[in-house]
Amino acid sequence: MKVHLRYFALLLFVLLLSSKLTFAIPMVPFPFPCHHELENEVKKEKSLDLWERKLAFSKERAAMKSPTGVIGRWLEIQLFKNQTPRLYVIHNNDVKIISFTQARDKCLIQAKVSFLDSSDSKKKVLPKGFKFFSDADLSLTLKKRKPGLFYSWSDSNSDSIRLLPLFKSWANNKNITFVPVLARDANFAKAKKGLEKLGYNQTILVDSTVELSMRSFHKMPPAILFFAKGKLGRLPLNGVSDERTFTRELAQAWNTLLML
Repeated sequence: MKVHLRYFALLLFVLLLSSKLTFAIPMVPFPFPCHHELENEVKKEKSLDLWERKLAFSKERAAMKSPTGVIGRWLEIQLFKNQTPRLYVIHNNDVKIISFTQARDKCLIQAKVSFLDSSDSKKKVLPKGFKFFSDADLSLTLKKRKPGLFYSWSDSNSDSIRLLPLFKSWANNKNITFVPVLARDANFAKAKKGLEKLGYNQTILVDSTVELSMRSFHKMPPAILFFAKGKLGRLPLNGVSDERTFTRELAQAWNTLLML
């Protein structure tokens, strides 16, 4: 009996210990060099280790991304079978590219900064009644520490325009902040016309953030992303297109918000 108890205690200890172990980079189905050096660079760049696949892993290629502790600053890793990896640090208007070169028994690390093209869509002049919503604006919203939600909409999805007043009303009833953000590739004239039909005449915020873009916030509007206690929710809720789904999904997301 004592032997069994000791074995059980040892097994329990191992399970508890293993539950505390975390790996900065998810396992991939192929070998690649400079793994240790890549792990160290990821730690230096203060990854939150909330890795999400950018594309389905294959037998020869993988790509993943993770936020850091800074709003608008993300890490992206590209891996190829038997080739040295690349780490991208994406922040505001520049990207730091960290590359690795295998030299005999060690890996050499090189870093260079590339500035984004000034013709990027974030730089274009907005028509009257529109305003860019930046990573700095997002940070300021979070610093107020009041709970709320970001709402993704676009003229290309009529449901996202139609449901905007419903989301706004729901947020007002909950006494939380409501921030509608227009996808940056939208047709501004059509977007404004769509809201004017609903009697919405406030300044339209156009997304120019790295943070929401890297979270694939505008992938399938309408979408919502809750925030509370100065933190963003993990993933956006995409593709809510009718009132029934709206009521059910929003209630579930609200419960998630309360657990932040």
